[in-house]
Amino acid sequence: HLFDFWALKANDMSYTQLVPETYTPTLETRKARRLRKETGDMRYHSALERSTKGLLNTIVVSCYKPFQIIYYEPMALALDIWSALLLGVLYLTFQAFPTRVFGKDRGFNTQMSGLSFVGIGIGMFIAIVSQPYWIKLYREERVPPWEKEMRKERELERERWAKADAEKGDAIALVRKDPEPESRLLIGMAGAILVPIGLFWFAFTTPLHIHWIVPMIATIPFGIGVIYSFVAVWTFLVHAYRPHAASAMAGNSFMRSAFAAAFPLIAIPMYARLGVVGATALLAGLSLVMTPLP
Repeated sequence: HLFDFWALKANDMSYTQLVPETYTPTLETRKARRLRKETGDMRYHSALERSTKGLLNTIVVSCYKPFQIIYYEPMALALDIWSALLLGVLYLTFQAFPTRVFGKDRGFNTQMSGLSFVGIGIGMFIAIVSQPYWIKLYREERVPPWEKEMRKERELERERWAKADAEKGDAIALVRKDPEPESRLLIGMAGAILVPIGLFWFAFTTPLHIHWIVPMIATIPFGIGVIYSFVAVWTFLVHAYRPHAASAMAGNSFMRSAFAAAFPLIAIPMYARLGVVGATALLAGLSLVMTPLP
């Protein structure tokens, strides 16, 4: 436990020392302090420094804002449910693989049952190492034709708004060139397809007359799809709900944690009643229903 504690502390230190600050209010506060120090002019203050909100008010807002986003934003709610379902299924495998699918049905011992998760791990590793490709795809705008058409329409709309602001006398009207948050869901489209493929493949290859390696291979596309889907949801929420990205992510974390806590509890009864094929096919069907969301 002492080793785990210091490992976590080392991880926190690496984040604070190596990862640059990107929160705009904090950057503005640092700039204002630097200008006051360099110029001696005490009039430089950031919006965060001028805020009269107390600590208690900030805590209260931080507690209800995630649920407010979930309640009033249908897109955030839909993506939160999608990612929560995926994490719930992933956590359900931690219970189902060793106790039923590979443990009871195929007679795997504890060590062999642990190795049954290698397929998911390989899939997640593939998803992680393929991220540079998706980043390159995003930056070079090598996107499907319908996405290019949507970006053109959004760009024209931005220009119209900027021109209208300029006509009203807004001297600082700017046309933002950042892609829309929806473009972050491109990788999620691939993930939403891979997850049900992997689950259906796994469901219908679990009978004992089929070699155990076949359902294990089926977990590879599932692992890839889970990571792709999480990356899409998280980057979309951060991009779409600025400056309340932390609250949007907190709401997502709340729903994911709730599903992750509940699904392992229903794993054994569900697999006992429906069987391995039926229970896994049910999960695959639920993920298939979620496919259109990204």
